[in-house]
Amino acid sequence: MSIPLITDWSAGDAAIDQLLALATRSLLVFDRDLSRLAFERPQRMAELVRLLRSGTQARAELIVQDAGPLQRTQPRLLALLSRESQRLSIIEAPAHLTGLAESLLIVDGRHALLRFHRDQPRARLLLDAPQDCARWLQRFAEIRGEGGTPLSATTLGL
Repeated sequence: MSIPLITDWSAGDAAIDQLLALATRSLLVFDRDLSRLAFERPQRMAELVRLLRSGTQARAELIVQDAGPLQRTQPRLLALLSRESQRLSIIEAPAHLTGLAESLLIVDGRHALLRFHRDQPRARLLLDAPQDCARWLQRFAEIRGEGGTPLSATTLGL
């Protein structure tokens, strides 16, 4: 099976929209500050809300290396965090992980967008590839296992 290589930002944006539309159970994200993922866009916010309300097991876990830009520029996402805190978690990774350059977006353990360096558009899109996603699920679990600071309505001053 051929795994598409994405080489420009517009194709990466289309891949994000495609993956969010496929989400039915889970969304796992590791990213610098979520700015490139643009969850504030109405269509993406609607897909995130749809996912979180799709069933009792639906969940989104977002890990960021820097929560500052998120706190300053993503009020809709923060409002969603305060309303859906039982299904949505946002964690600021510990400082020793700031050197990690990749960005991961994994949907339902079957689909993923893997950006090799957060500042570059080069990425791989995995569709209906649970075996290929398994390694990236493990990577996400390792990052999550390093701990961090959970963001909440209280820590954001909401």
